[in-house]
Amino acid sequence: MSDKKLPEAKLLTATENAVAKTAPKTAKATPQVTQRAQVFGLQPLQALELRSIYALFAWVANEQQAAPETVRSMTESRFGVAAIEQLRQKDYDEVIKFLVDLRLDELKN
Repeated sequence: MSDKKLPEAKLLTATENAVAKTAPKTAKATPQVTQRAQVFGLQPLQALELRSIYALFAWVANEQQAAPETVRSMTESRFGVAAIEQLRQKDYDEVIKFLVDLRLDELKN
C-alpha cells in the first residue's frame, strides 16, 4: 500500500444529494421545464402563428393605405420586442386583437 492520503469525501446534505441527482448535466431544458414553458405560454410563436401575424400586417396595411413595415414596427413597439419573432405564445391573442383594432388614421397628425 502507498502512503498517499485519499481525498476526503464531501458529505452532502439530503437536499444537495437530491439536487445533484436530478439536476441536468447540460444547459438543455428538461422535458419538465419545456412543459412548464408551454403551460405559461413562454414558447416562441409557431410558424403558423407568425404567418397569421404577417398576413394581418398586409391586411391592415392594405385596408389603411400604409406600408406593412409601418404596421410591423408599431406592433413591435407596442409589445416591446425588437422583432416579431421574439414574441411568445402568450402574446399571440393580444397581438391579433391589437392588429384588428389598429386605426392608423387616429395616430396620424
